[in-house]
Amino acid sequence: MSKKELPQDPGPRPHFTFLRQWMESIEDLPDQNKGRMLIGLVRYALDRQEPTFDERIDRVLWRQIKAALDYGWMKYNAGKVGGAPRGNRNAQK
Repeated sequence: MSKKELPQDPGPRPHFTFLRQWMESIEDLPDQNKGRMLIGLVRYALDRQEPTFDERIDRVLWRQIKAALDYGWMKYNAGKVGGAPRGNRNAQK
């Protein structure tokens, strides 16, 4: 699996990081688009349910947000299968 490839079914996440720049960008959307973008973002961030958007402005913004969310998913999944065990003191000198 390449670095950018995500597992097919990683399961739900309990949390995710929401960036201030996303909120600032979403606030610039027309009022009728804000809710769809927020709900789509949260569903993808927690459950990997990818939203579809009809308007071009939504699709452009979504591509930017999705890239960051995919990176978050990659880090989340890497932490589930690797790393030192809790309490490991090998790095201490």
